[in-house]
This record gives sequence, C-alpha cells and structure tokens, in this order.
Amino acid sequence: MKIPPVELGYIEEAFSAAAAEVADAYDIADPAQTSRLDNTPEMVGDAMAKLLQIFKSFESESESGNLPDRAEPGSRVLSRSDLLALGNYGLNLLAEMSKIAGTVRMDRSSRDLESLCFPLALWIVRNGGEISTLEPVVNALARFANRIAKQAELEQLFHMAAELVEAVTPRITEDLERSDPTRPWRLLLLNWGIIATRSYRPQLMNQAFRAIIENLPEDAPEFFREGMEQMEALDYPGEVRRVMTQYFEIWNLPKTLH
Repeated sequence: MKIPPVELGYIEEAFSAAAAEVADAYDIADPAQTSRLDNTPEMVGDAMAKLLQIFKSFESESESGNLPDRAEPGSRVLSRSDLLALGNYGLNLLAEMSKIAGTVRMDRSSRDLESLCFPLALWIVRNGGEISTLEPVVNALARFANRIAKQAELEQLFHMAAELVEAVTPRITEDLERSDPTRPWRLLLLNWGIIATRSYRPQLMNQAFRAIIENLPEDAPEFFREGMEQMEALDYPGEVRRVMTQYFEIWNLPKTLH
C-alpha cells in the first residue's frame, strides 16, 4: 500500500470510484439492512462532490492570493476560517460513506473510503485547519502503517503523522477523559511512536517518545516494555535498541537509593 498523495484531485477520483460501487451494492441490498442507515450513497456522494468543488475553488483562490482572511458581511466569498470549518464535515462524509459500504458488505470499499480521511485531513492541516474528527483519520493512519515496510516510506509517514499531532483541536488533546483506551488521541500518539521505531530513526523515536511521555505517562511503561520485546523478536539495529533500552530503563527498572 502506497502513501496517498495529499491532492484534492486524487481524493475526488478515488471517492467517486468507491462511491459508485457502494451505490450499486446499495441498490440490490436487503432493505432490512439499509433501512437502518441515516443517509443513502446518493445523498452522501452529492454532498461530498459539492464540498470538494468548494475546496478546489478555495485552493485556486488561495494559490492566487485572492482569498481573504475574513469574509466581509454579506459577501459570498468564503474566508479561510469559514472554509476550513467545512474540513471536518468532509471527514464525516467519508466516514459516513464508509459506514454505508460496510452495511452493504462492501468491506474493501469501506476501508478505501475511510483511508481517504488521511489525505483529506492533511489537506485541511496544510491549509491552516484543525482536526476535530479524529477517529477515522487514526484508523486510516494505522492501516497505512501496518502495510508499509520500507524505512524511507515510514519516515515520510512519521512526518505526515506529526502534522496531524500538531493540528488536533485542543478539545481533544486536553484528554480529560482517560478511561477509554481506544480514544483516538491515545491511539494516534502510540501509532506515531510505533512508526518512529519501525523507521529505524533514533531522532524520530525521541520526538515521538517524548510526546507519549508528556501526554500519556500512564501508558509509557507498557509502551516501552512492549518495545523491548519487539527489539528481540525482530532483531532491530543497535542504534534503535539503544534508544528503546534507554526509555525502558527509565520507566520500568526499579529505582534504588544510594
């Protein structure tokens, strides 16, 4: 699996192809299944198509320097803040179409549609937006991380994930409710640390590990303990082992008084 380009044209083409397959399956699906859905593929597809056209217009205006930071009262021109508020709406549309695909047993299409959340989220971030719809983005990131083996591509994925980490809305990063181990913010940071380790880049490991310690101190001991197990199981290079061992010893070895 290749890392997708952060391009609206790619997202539009991939979405249209997958949505068409889902629509065909929806038409012949058991009504007892589809009746539980809130939206039809046509409704979601139309909304997404219109949204992508807005995004493309925004991108064109932004590149030409004609986009205002704030819209004037009564103006039909969308400002940067107005438009980027629609970004998370787009992520929700992708997640909704993915849900419909799963309901009509189009599992591959469901995964492909959710995977588009990753490049769309990065497009939002690179245009100055924040991410508040995080779960499908994290699911997509994990899917790419699990299927990529080359160190250079993992390093690229690490830096893309770093952009997301920096752009998650404060409402999520405050992480006030820590009882749910499946919360997307926790999974994003842990996946970031795993990607860093698999990239064999000590500098990236230190960056991600510090973020885990700062934001998830309760998870740090287990993360580094499992990391040491992976060092042995997969025969990691010496420089990678040294970094993992350093953090493991700090967080897991008993402290002694001298």
